[in-house]
Amino acid sequence: MKKVLIVLATLLSTVAFAQDNSDPECKANQFNCTFQPEPWKGTVEIKPISNIVETCNRLMQANYTNVLACTTRVSSTHCIIYTKINVSMAIIGHELRHCSEGAWHK
Repeated sequence: MKKVLIVLATLLSTVAFAQDNSDPECKANQFNCTFQPEPWKGTVEIKPISNIVETCNRLMQANYTNVLACTTRVSSTHCIIYTKINVSMAIIGHELRHCSEGAWHK
């Protein structure tokens, strides 16, 4: 499973999605957003870890109680996705978007 995730993340990392913030429905609910594909040439590391809440809180300097994953951009072309041990593709996709766009929600 880990190899599949790494291969898929590598393939998906070549395409990023830019959020159209001019759409009022998008501002109200991120699931109503429209996207325009843009190329992103970067590398992604996926690190499944058992202490995801503690790790992400330390990285984000926060105190959340329910964290499934988080992303740090090491540079403009390299990011690390930290996930819980068992993770869905929806979470990986969400975090890949953070790799390309940065922190767009709080």
